[in-house]
Amino acid sequence: MPGYTNGLCPRIPGHGFNPFLLPPYDTGDAGWGEWFRKLGIKGEFKEHPEWFSLDKSGKRVDDAQICLSNTGCREKLLQNLIKWIEARGAGVYMVGSNDNHNDRYCWCDKCLALEKKYASVGGPLWDWIIWAGPELKKRGYGEAIISSLAYKGWRQTEIAPKGIERFPDNFNCDAGFLNFDRELSCASFDTRLPDGSTYNRLENLRRWCEICSHVSYWYYGCCNPAQNYIRMQNELKELCSAGVESVGACGTGGGFEFGDMTSWMFFRLLRDPDCDLEPDLKRMFSIKYGPAAEDVRMYLDVLQKTQRAAIKTLPATCGSEQMYDGFSYLTGRNLLDMREIMDRALAKARGSEYELPVMCARAGLNIWTIMFFHKIKDEDPSTAAKIDCKALDAESRLAWERSRKPKLIASSVPQSLDQMVNYMNLKDDSLPAELAKYPKDKVFRILPPKSAPYFCGVRVVGLTSEADPKAASGWAWRDKIPENISFAEKKSVPVEVYDAGLREWLLHSNQAPIPLSVFRKGKYSLCRIGKMRITSRFNMIFAGLWGHPTNITQPARLFDPTYVNKEWEIWASIKGEGPKFFPDVVAGDSYLSIDQVFCVDCGVPIGK
Repeated sequence: MPGYTNGLCPRIPGHGFNPFLLPPYDTGDAGWGEWFRKLGIKGEFKEHPEWFSLDKSGKRVDDAQICLSNTGCREKLLQNLIKWIEARGAGVYMVGSNDNHNDRYCWCDKCLALEKKYASVGGPLWDWIIWAGPELKKRGYGEAIISSLAYKGWRQTEIAPKGIERFPDNFNCDAGFLNFDRELSCASFDTRLPDGSTYNRLENLRRWCEICSHVSYWYYGCCNPAQNYIRMQNELKELCSAGVESVGACGTGGGFEFGDMTSWMFFRLLRDPDCDLEPDLKRMFSIKYGPAAEDVRMYLDVLQKTQRAAIKTLPATCGSEQMYDGFSYLTGRNLLDMREIMDRALAKARGSEYELPVMCARAGLNIWTIMFFHKIKDEDPSTAAKIDCKALDAESRLAWERSRKPKLIASSVPQSLDQMVNYMNLKDDSLPAELAKYPKDKVFRILPPKSAPYFCGVRVVGLTSEADPKAASGWAWRDKIPENISFAEKKSVPVEVYDAGLREWLLHSNQAPIPLSVFRKGKYSLCRIGKMRITSRFNMIFAGLWGHPTNITQPARLFDPTYVNKEWEIWASIKGEGPKFFPDVVAGDSYLSIDQVFCVDCGVPIGK
């Protein structure tokens, strides 16, 4: 076949983040962060601590990585790989690194020297592979292929090492760069390094293809509700042109309303990345939507056109992490135009076998209508008055209930509705007076979910969401203040912001504490937290509750993918209860509640 259905494609679960130090390898037992801990439990660390990582403080630890410069560790790793090959025969064997602890394999002098030698954090691993490949052949296992990941940017192993003319021919590089598309998001091609320089992802991939006999690609299939199939074809063409031999897919279906089409298109393009999808797409729409096929196709095309216009020059793709909450670039006019198309589609399918598929196809649009209803009201108040958001919520829940057995749509629909229903329940969707000076399209409102802990690009770890009649939407995050925490001495509540990805503070507790005088009994107060950038693992910690941060991850709700280059002014609407906030309250527990968070786009700082 002309495409990617031939060649190497490692069939190892979980990206293979396991170094096989302790056979037998059990895919059901070795988790992302568990493998090294289990080594310690079973005695390997006690017998050979020198096989394990030296941490930054100079201590050997059994819960990070392994010391791949240690000759005993290298030999043990190879022996365990050979035992697996003997048990299962020739094939592709993934020897990877645990994803959670890969800032550095080891801080020992020899491992650091290997990093420097190959100009890569993955230096110790690449050095082991250069040794292990020929060694496998010497020991009679030359038909087995070692595969390992080039993964997740400069912090891990993505950048092709320097100083290597050619890896052994029994090595396969499994590239997992997170997808890019030159046409759709040019800037995502160039990734910024800590020293301010950039590296080009496509050129980096080509470099891997130059130094490896085999390169497979871990394709993030992106089963989002409106998969941009033009982007998928562009990406697969670029992989082919770079020299990639095979592609493995992750998340091409997912059960979203167009997930079946996404999966089919992906495998069709694997056979021929240059094929014309149009005839088959037309036939597929006809089979699935009957008399409503043209309208549903028009809706998807309008959505994709809007998507491409909005993000064609931005440094992030509409990728696999995008759910229903990644479409805040949709305007009120966009939503009204798409509603007209899909109302017509539903009318044509009403009462027929095609009604349920069309109802499922409307799920994303219904969710966006609920979430961005304020935009519709601003655009056309008279039309907005005719839209019943509660009816749209009921329609999509019914579609999910009726489609569970045929699996036409994923469980993410009711979850997304639960996450966004509070936007429908807002008592007042106007901006607070303190924020009225900003353009409305620069202010993003984040509400707690009604039930789910993850919503609109915001994951809340530990905090509970509870009904609160005083809250803006009737719900708030609420958490109990432990007995050992007191605000009396400093007469303020500390707020901290920490980037768990880069491991650096964005706001220290003493920089912008919230005075106790701000709190009012039984009422929420809007407080300015500060101006800062929003990173991919942005933790806001209120009142020292480290176990319960408000963690803004993958801020799709803000979906201006240039957000990492911008400054944002963060505001939170908070309420205190109990004696820790009000000295005249002498008994009972104390609680902190947050009913809204506002993020104001302040633009790109001068000099950026």
